[in-house]
Amino acid sequence: MNSALKKIIFGILAIVIVIELAWAYQTLNPQKTTVKKTTQEGVVPPPKKEAAVIPVDAVRLSLLPAKVSFGTGQITNIDIVLNAGTKKISTADIDLKYDPNVLQIIKTTPATKIFNKTLTNKNDEKTGRVNLSLTQTTGSVPVTGKNVIATVSIQALKPGLSDLSFTFNGYGETNDSNVLETGKTNDILGYVEKGILTITK
Repeated sequence: MNSALKKIIFGILAIVIVIELAWAYQTLNPQKTTVKKTTQEGVVPPPKKEAAVIPVDAVRLSLLPAKVSFGTGQITNIDIVLNAGTKKISTADIDLKYDPNVLQIIKTTPATKIFNKTLTNKNDEKTGRVNLSLTQTTGSVPVTGKNVIATVSIQALKPGLSDLSFTFNGYGETNDSNVLETGKTNDILGYVEKGILTITK
């Protein structure tokens, strides 16, 4: 075998060996797949709901007296006061919360000289909620100014402390206590004031 043929054979063998080594390397060291992570960059969050601006002359609900201290077994009366100012009111929906563990609502008496029709007058002793809906019949004079629209008679069950408060989620919200102006359907209740009842022995 001449030298030229030997060189050719050795060259072919060298190529084969290189190919085998490369294949072996790829088999023993597989390439890792790079997972491209997604990000939230550039995503614009939804706009937050801005609180409604409460007018200076917005309608107000309050309780009178605002603070009461009375003994277990005794009964006290709390007036619900509507201050409408110069607004002409047709309807008032009242949602009052209290602690049924220390208080019992005996009755809620609407002031019929102010609102001449009662749509709802309920008390849920389990949840501690009073729902009262008052309105003026068609053709009646709208309610204006500051008036006692109902009186809540409350008995103390045992010593403790309880708020008597209006459910109020904000001006213009409708899933709470509401006051409607004559001829309109939007809620114009802007302020509420709670009462604090202290029950002694």
